[in-house]
Amino acid sequence: RPIRTREGFFSPSFHISGPCKNTRIYNNVVFVNRKPNAKVDKTILKMDNWGGPWPEGSLFANNIFYVEDEATFRFGKDKKTVFSHNVYYGRINSRPEDIRPIMQEPRFEQRLDRGSEGFEALNAFKLKKESPCIGQGLAIPDNGGRDFFNNPVAKDGPSCIGAHETAD
Repeated sequence: RPIRTREGFFSPSFHISGPCKNTRIYNNVVFVNRKPNAKVDKTILKMDNWGGPWPEGSLFANNIFYVEDEATFRFGKDKKTVFSHNVYYGRINSRPEDIRPIMQEPRFEQRLDRGSEGFEALNAFKLKKESPCIGQGLAIPDNGGRDFFNNPVAKDGPSCIGAHETAD
């Protein structure tokens, strides 16, 4: 968001504001590109409240946080937030404690083509066969059974980290 908002150029990837409980955010690719203006917000997650209770019991699992420049997490007074089996790649300030973090490049199929648009551009986020994300994810109950690309996702075993489930 390159325009001013209530907190300057506030535009986190995720803004979770209480009162909310048991939010589940899993199997995503969060790509934070280089910002054209130093004032543009580089926050991945902002936990907040609107004068009431803070977010409680949030789970972030099997996500890829890919940062081209730098980004940050801001928690406030959240309660019992859990990070598990996520990939952190790039310069990330205040990285959360993670039960099983991966600190390697996720190895996507192709580089993001800045000229691509629509769903076709998202194919860049499919995983290569040698990706450290394959088979390393946390099993998520009631995961919907399909990934972003309509591939089946295991209901009771390890899955891939990110939005692409491979057949391997």
